[in-house]
This record gives sequence, structure tokens and C-alpha cells, in this order.
Amino acid sequence: MQSRHTRSMLSSHLLAGVLACTALANVSSSQVRPAGPPVRVAPDRFLVVPNYGTGEMVALWRDLPNETGYEILRAETGGALALVATLAANTDSWIDGTADVTKEYLYAIRARYGAVTSARSRIVRQGFGTVWPAPATHELLHGWMDTIGTAGQWGDGFHVGVDIQRVGTGNKVLAARGGLVTHATDGPNGVVNILYLDGASTFLVQTNHIDAPLVRPGQSVYPGQEIAKISERHFPVDFVDHIHFVTMTNASTFRPLNPLLIFSAAADRDPGGNTPGLVDHGGDGSVFYRVQGGGPLTVDATHPAHGDLDIIVELSDEMGTSPDQIPSLIAYAIEPPAPALGVVHHGVKSTGLPYVLFFTDTTCYSCDISVAAATALHAKLVDTTKNYGATIPGFPWQNFKHYVITNTKGLDGSAGNVDEGQYWNTNAKNDGTDDGVPHANFAGKPDTTKATEARFPDGDYTVRVHTADLVHNNTDISWTVRLENFHPIVVETDPPMGAELPAGTDEVGDLTVIFNEPMDMTVPAASILAIAGGATLHDQVWINPHTIKFTAKGLVDGNAYTLIVKALAKDRPGTPGGRALDGNKDGVGGDDYLTNFHIGF
Repeated sequence: MQSRHTRSMLSSHLLAGVLACTALANVSSSQVRPAGPPVRVAPDRFLVVPNYGTGEMVALWRDLPNETGYEILRAETGGALALVATLAANTDSWIDGTADVTKEYLYAIRARYGAVTSARSRIVRQGFGTVWPAPATHELLHGWMDTIGTAGQWGDGFHVGVDIQRVGTGNKVLAARGGLVTHATDGPNGVVNILYLDGASTFLVQTNHIDAPLVRPGQSVYPGQEIAKISERHFPVDFVDHIHFVTMTNASTFRPLNPLLIFSAAADRDPGGNTPGLVDHGGDGSVFYRVQGGGPLTVDATHPAHGDLDIIVELSDEMGTSPDQIPSLIAYAIEPPAPALGVVHHGVKSTGLPYVLFFTDTTCYSCDISVAAATALHAKLVDTTKNYGATIPGFPWQNFKHYVITNTKGLDGSAGNVDEGQYWNTNAKNDGTDDGVPHANFAGKPDTTKATEARFPDGDYTVRVHTADLVHNNTDISWTVRLENFHPIVVETDPPMGAELPAGTDEVGDLTVIFNEPMDMTVPAASILAIAGGATLHDQVWINPHTIKFTAKGLVDGNAYTLIVKALAKDRPGTPGGRALDGNKDGVGGDDYLTNFHIGF
């Protein structure tokens, strides 16, 4: 049976931290042994904790004076203890590398004094499980990363855990994972902290709002062991008794993690069992909003947007009857119109490779920064700095459910790429400094007035949002945003500028004029086109919102002709649609577009 002394496996600082929190470091193997006959006593401090990352059990004890070695005893729960390891003198730790992660064990230790052994220590129960900390209920009161309350009411901030409410008479609080108790205080707002191992790292589980702790610092606990009661003294009578359940890195910053991540069962990870998505919390009939212009964003292609635009989506993952869990994943992409007409329409990522604002399974943005920084970053994502209540009806304090999905730059949605400006600047100029990265936010770049310079020319852009929960239920949402920032221009004609048609051509059909964006087809095509030089135009017709087709007749060898596209051509009507053609592409509408061609001799 494989086993080994832990100092070859655990880093010295990790072992020191574990020993310190359990008060086992008071006596070490390096102390001088007292003279005299041996005192054959059993180890009086013996702890066993699972290492969830390696699948091993870690045993710790205080080394005794005068012993000549130790013996480790083990049994599966309900079985008889049997010898599994014999250790040399002056040891204080051991790793069981043969433990089955699906089983629960009992451990004990005894000291050897030559050929004689001491009595065994107390039996320690331990396993690798993870259990729901309040067995009577899976009912959540508040979810991970919600903003709780408003300024002056329960604090306005970042909720770093989940609140599990008491239901009925069930009042037990259990250890969610096996580990070492580092802190335990009584109510009315008692706290129990349990340190657990995961590979070479240590993490802390904290359970707040408890009464009557049944454990003490320096004690090892097994998964499912009762450690306290849910406090009935902490909250006002009109509030729900609950525990605040937290997991965090055991570092100086105590960075919070989503506590639901430690569970594996779907019922524990997703108590509500609902798919995340759009939720109309405000009751105003809308789940899409835009700051530019204020109010709801009409989700169709007939309401144009202009200038600087925040796109806000009302998202949540309903985890129970009352709480709103933030989805585990929120990602977005802005896809341009289909390439056509010689116009480059830029996008912001794509459906297959969207920006990830955050993903709590892997790179939760709060995991690599302090709580204070996480709160500030959360405010950027949620945009709590803006008073939506003034422009969006029905939102006194639910702003934490709104996510600005156009506020990221760079290659991904990591913390460093969340942009303070938080808008999709639809006027952004493509000023020749494009670095190849499809930035979502163009703060700092000058706005353009010319369609020829616009990074986002007018058109119908598809905005896509992808959300997922911890059990990978997901929702894909898409809608159209119509941009109308610029006067339309002509991007192509047939015949092209300066073309020479073959001699003998007196009539040519299927000629075209192509515009850079959809045009107002209620303006007759015959009123838009004219020709100078003695020829005539016939059969002028819109064949699609971008294109007019026509025929030229009466052409004469050696003659030059000027095709005139009149400024009567306008883009789609709307607000402020219906802008006149920018014939010379200077950014100012209202002038004709001219193109020349001639017939050869």
C-alpha cells in the first residue's frame, strides 16, 4: 500500500499554514528530547483532511518526544481498523495515496516505543464528498455576485457568496467539504471557517449567520458533519433566516469564488433548475435598453440607432423563487451585414468566438483581483454609475440585473479589457491605426462624418448574446440594430467611371448603380437617374434596396456621356433617416454623383 511522508508532497508554506491554523506547530520534531525513560503516550492531536485536487488523505499530528515511530490505522466506515502504514521516528505528517475518493474512512494513530505501542488516538472520520450546507433546503435568497439593496439599505455592493434560506423547521448547517476548522464563533451572527486542500492550494469555506457552533478551531471535520445551526437571532422578524455561504482563496486578499462551483451534482449547482436568459425584472415589457436616446431598445430593423450607443441586456438565472443568480457565462458578438457592395462592415467578434465578459467556471473576473476591485469592475459591467431609473421606467434598484454588453476591448473579456467608456461608438472612424483587433469600444478615436471612413458603416448589425449557467444550460439571444449615421454614397456603377464601350453600341441594358446602404425605394428610380450627352435612359427600376437597374439608348460612336445620380436618392426613412445622397463623398449630403463613360470609334 502506497503511503508517504507529506513533506515530499506539500510545499513547506502550505504545511506551515495548516499546522499554524491547527495549533500543531507548538512541538516539532526538531525539539530536544528530554532525558529519562520514555513516556508511552498516544498522540493527543491527530487530524485528517482530504486533498480534493490530488485524491489523497493528509494526516497531521503533533510529534511526541521519545517515540521510535508511528503506526497509522485505517478502516472504511463501519469496518475494523487495520494497520496501513508504519513510520519512522520524528515524523508529524503522512499522505494516504491509496484512498478511494468515493469512500469514507476512519483513521487513528499510535506511537511506537521500541517493541511497545501506545494506545491509539481518537478515531477521525473523513471523506472526499461535497454536500449542500443546509440539508433542509436548496432555496436561495440571493445569488452569487448580485448587488444587494441600494445605498443606505443593506449596503450597495458586491455579493460574494450565496444566501441559503431556512425553510420549515430544518435548521442544521453542515460542513460542505472536509477540512480544518480555522474559526468558529457563536451568534447572533456567528461564523465557521473551514480550510480545505485542492492540489497545492488552500481554499476557505465560510458560513455566516450561524448559532451554536459544534466545532472548534484546530478540529478536522468531514463532509456532511453538523457544524452549527442557522441563526434565528441575527435578522429582523420580517426577514428570512439564512446562511451566507462563501468560498475564497486562502490568500491575504481572500479573493471570492462562486461557492456553487465546488459542487458536482446539478441540483446543488443549479437549485432553481432554470435556464438563464432575458428576464423583465422591471415589468415594463422590455429586456433590451440603450442609453443613447434612453429607454427600451426596440428589437427590430426599423428603428435606427445613432452615434454613441450602449446596448444593455436584462439577464439573470432564476435560481429559486426569489433570487437572481448571475449567469455563469455572459458573452456577446456584434455581426455586420453580409459582405457586399464593396463596403467593409466591421464586426465585434463572432458567434463562434464571442467576447466573454466573464465565465465563472474558469476565469471569473473577480478571481484575480481584490473584493474592492471586483466590486468596481462589477459596476462597470452592470453600469451602476448611470441612473437608468431616470430613463428606463420601473427600476428603483434592480440595476444589477442589467449588463452592458458592448463595453469590452482587446482579444477577450478579461478584467483588463473592460472599458470604462462602455459604449459601442457607431461613428468611430477607421483612422488607419487599426491594430487588427476588433475593438468594441472606440473611446479616444475621433468620430467620422464620412461613410467612406466609418468603421461601422450604416447597415443592419446582428447583436448576439450567449449566456450559460453552471450546468451548461444556455440561451442564445439575437436581435438587429440598424445604424443610420451617414449620408448614403454610390459605391459602384456599371459602366464604371471612365469606361469605354465598344464602337457600334447604341443600346445597352442591365446597367446598375449600387449604393452603400439600403435606400428609400419609395423614391422612383426614374427620378434619381439622368444622362447627359444626347442619350436616353429607360426601364429604371429598383431591384433591391441597394441597386437600381436601367437601360441606356441612343448611344453614338465617339460620344462621351455623363451619368447623373441625383441627390434625390435618400437612405431609408426613419429618425433621422431619409438623408440625401453624398455625391462627392465629403460627408455633406445633397450633391449629385457623376460618372463618365464613352463609346469607342
